[in-house]
Amino acid sequence: MNKAEITKKAIEVFADESAALIWLKRPNAALNGNSPISLLDTESGSTDVLHALARIEQGVSPFEMDELADAAKRAADRSIDAIDSALDFVDKSNIRIAKLEKSKLLRSVKN
Repeated sequence: MNKAEITKKAIEVFADESAALIWLKRPNAALNGNSPISLLDTESGSTDVLHALARIEQGVSPFEMDELADAAKRAADRSIDAIDSALDFVDKSNIRIAKLEKSKLLRSVKN
């Protein structure tokens, strides 16, 4: 779909031209903080906007979409933090293992 068709779809979904135009221009957390209109130059961006409109059409309000996107971002951040902690643990464990191996090697050389 092109920009005009997606704009027409937004007007249909919101049942109000001014509300649709405001939605198209406003940054949207469900679209990674991008305004829908800024995404319409690419096929993938247009698809994302159409999916957002479909969710609104199915009864998920734009505010709920923002809240869901924020919750997903927080969950992703927690996952990244957990992965970072696990990698730190592995690094520390590898250092301990290397020190033990070095110590064993030194003892075997002395004997």
